[in-house]
Amino acid sequence: MEPKASPPPSPPPPRYTPRLIIHGGAGSITRSNLPPALYAQYRSTLLALLSETYASLTSSPSPSQNSSQSTSGNQHHPHPHPSTALTAALTCISKLENNPLFNCGKGAVFNRSGGVELEASVMVSRAGKEGKEGKEGKEGKEGVGWWKRGCAVSLLRRVKNPILFVGEMLRRGGGGGEDGEGRYSEGSDGDGGGAQGHVHLSGRVAEELAEEWGCSEIVDESYFWTRRRWEEHRRGLGLDVDVDEGASADTGENEERRKRRWREKISGAERLREEEQGGKGEGKREGLSDDDDDDDQGWDGKTWLSQGTVGCVAMDQWGTLCVATSTGGLTNKLPGRIGDTPTFGAGFWAEEWNEEEYNHERMGEYLGSPSRVPSPLASMIPFDLPQILRNCLPQVAMEYIPVQRSSHFLEKWPQEEIRAVALGGTGNGDSFLRIAACRTAAAIAKYGHGRSLASAVREIAGSGGDLQLSAGDRWGKTGEGEGGIIGIEMVDGQGQVVWDFNCGGLFRAWVDDEGEKRMMVFKEPY
Repeated sequence: MEPKASPPPSPPPPRYTPRLIIHGGAGSITRSNLPPALYAQYRSTLLALLSETYASLTSSPSPSQNSSQSTSGNQHHPHPHPSTALTAALTCISKLENNPLFNCGKGAVFNRSGGVELEASVMVSRAGKEGKEGKEGKEGKEGVGWWKRGCAVSLLRRVKNPILFVGEMLRRGGGGGEDGEGRYSEGSDGDGGGAQGHVHLSGRVAEELAEEWGCSEIVDESYFWTRRRWEEHRRGLGLDVDVDEGASADTGENEERRKRRWREKISGAERLREEEQGGKGEGKREGLSDDDDDDDQGWDGKTWLSQGTVGCVAMDQWGTLCVATSTGGLTNKLPGRIGDTPTFGAGFWAEEWNEEEYNHERMGEYLGSPSRVPSPLASMIPFDLPQILRNCLPQVAMEYIPVQRSSHFLEKWPQEEIRAVALGGTGNGDSFLRIAACRTAAAIAKYGHGRSLASAVREIAGSGGDLQLSAGDRWGKTGEGEGGIIGIEMVDGQGQVVWDFNCGGLFRAWVDDEGEKRMMVFKEPY
């Protein structure tokens, strides 16, 4: 009898426990404008997406699944390898973009001219790129980062999923092609796949690049039409919700005809006329989904419609943090307006650093013993004043230590000293822009001598914080200053989920410290 073959070794345990928080917008939400049925809809949607995204961050195949993948693929295991924070966040936001509940993608608000202009952004905490320093690299780390670290897009009208486009822009920034496991290798010509070294693209050129890359479906503008948003747009301008100004409500037009005439405002009359001349308009025009508006019952002007940005902040098992955001912007904004969502430091931010970099007592331990260099001041003094000053005032230095810079500086530091943050904001974008909200919160944590990210977010987005103060005497009257921030902070190898907001509510779902999945809107349970 042949000896039984020993089972393949189990994969090593992850070094970091993944963390995750997502949000679906913030604003003047109250229990009166968020009835139980609508709350239940938001709750089930966000919790389902939270569960799916967290599973992608934490799953790993069993030995039997590993051995079977070579012959049968992974059709029975949706996540053969745990996702990086980047992949998880991009996928999460793309699904919010496809859901008309939220102000992004399919559910985006209209601008003043009755069109959509979409924005999205993504940023990772770690510089570098996947490829050779990824899963098979010398450190044994996957997802060490991406050279551009962050990318943003704006003024998009035809890209179905702006977040997938901006993610591709980030990944191609390091160049090379994608391997079988979703990592990008070296060998680029340095043009970023056509985006060059740029980190923010907008308008027609961006859409042409998205179409060339094939990273997101290109749709007719009419795809983004929903009756709720159209009525919100019209009411906001003081206009009748019927697009046919002056027409009576009992003209006999059926509902489908009315929908088509509304879309004519967005897509242009010529395409509609061509379709009708070809045979009473049978079939749907390109860009309209089969289930378009099946659940779109209009807006009564009172119940809550999602405002602000949607966002996801994730931390993967390799210690990389990622923030991804997407939005349609402000309702009835001027065409061409760019908000905080695609603006680095305002609506999103991620970075990592070494805490000991600011502790001068330990600098020599890692930098070696650099030579002393005379200060220019010393050469101007004819007697030994430096020694006299040292004896009397030990704090005065007549010499300085040149700091040795290296592209591999962080590799000299203990990994457990790394601290990282990632933040995403939602609310009144102009207020976030004025105070560079997310980068300011990160800077408070970084330079604040022991300040936690939670306290920094509270100082910016909490009640009485900088966002609120930026509105001045307009607070509570115009919506200025309203908003919230979500984020993750990694300290001592542990991720901590944080959030705060200064307005009525913030739709948020997260996995808590005990691994429980949570969802809230207000600061107290619904």
